[in-house]
Formats: sequence, structure tokens, C-alpha cells
Amino acid sequence: MKMIDEQALLDMTLGSTILGSGGGGDPHVGMLLARDAIRQHGPVPLVDLEEVPDDAHIVFIAGIGAPGVLIEKLPRAAEYERVLQELERFTGQKYDYVCPAEAGGLNAVTPFACAAPSGVPVIDADGMGRAFPKLEMVTPTLYGGKATPFVMLDEHGNTMFAETAT
Repeated sequence: MKMIDEQALLDMTLGSTILGSGGGGDPHVGMLLARDAIRQHGPVPLVDLEEVPDDAHIVFIAGIGAPGVLIEKLPRAAEYERVLQELERFTGQKYDYVCPAEAGGLNAVTPFACAAPSGVPVIDADGMGRAFPKLEMVTPTLYGGKATPFVMLDEHGNTMFAETAT
């Protein structure tokens, strides 16, 4: 297990910028949210995939939508703080780990903004090794995993839950 502090977060942001290749939104925005969470709550544990028990409850953390919107409307730290709480409320289960949905772009670093206030470790992995255009386009769905249940929320306190059969 490693602890992700501000310097490690900066290094990860650089890597996610390269892996995103211009897609997936500006990782600098995600870094600012995660950095503030780390400053407020301390470094975030990062665990290797091999350290995660087979029966662990894991959730991918991602923002969705057109990355260009970030120019007009920045995400807020409170949204990342609430997302795990709301998903746990909806599913009735506690999640043991969060995992970045993407290795590139904004979503590579925003899971640290979610993990820091909740104290949940982040898994050193991602959904598919790059930025992707659709929520279900992650490796676990190729092996029977589902993209739901999921929760969406906004800065106004609105929350939407969804669960689908496929």
C-alpha cells in the first residue's frame, strides 16, 4: 500500500494527461479537487489490485458528460464527497474500495476526491487503460460485470439512482 500525497497526485495527473491524449476532460481540474481533499483529510491509501480480497465491494468513480462543459461549469468537491454516501444509501451496502473508471483524463484522479473524505482506499487500476466515450465501455462488462447500479448527482442536491438488468 502506498499513500498518495500532493506530490504523488501531481505525478498521477501528468500521467493521466498523457494517457487521456486530449480526451476525458482536463485532469488538472480533477487534481485541484483531489488536492483539496488530501489537504483537508490527509493522504489517500492506494492499494495494488493483488491486495484486494476477492469478496471486496468495489465501485468505479467517474464523472460523465461532455468534457467541454468543464469550461463553463466546474465540478465541486462536495459532489465527490456525496457520491459514495449516496450509492451506499441506495444499495444498502458499504463499499471497501473506489477505483478510477479511466486511466486518462479527469476521471483518473477524481476518485481521490471521493476517497479522501470517506477514508476508503483507491485501487491502483482502472476500467480499461484509457479515456472512453461510454460508461459501460470498461473491461469488467466484457466478463459479465454491470455498469449499474449507479448514482448521479449535481450541486443542487438532486440525486438519481439507476439499476438495470444489462
